Amino acid sequence: MPDGTMEHMPAIPESIRSSVILRLLDHAGKNWPQLGKVQARYHGAVACITGVLPGDSSSARARFAS
Repeated sequence: MPDGTMEHMPAIPESIRSSVILRLLDHAGKNWPQLGKVQARYHGAVACITGVLPGDSSSARARFAS
């Protein structure tokens, strides 16, 4: 970019969002049974994933960009 601005990042399609959360839930159930829940939030082309332990306010987070 000549002026140093970033291009608009397209949003992640709904079909991909659904697939990602289903795969994460399956993976978490098999590999992280201690997690109480897995949450996903999407911001443009970035997915923010949060794993929450039951009865605990702390969480582990990861960000993925497409």
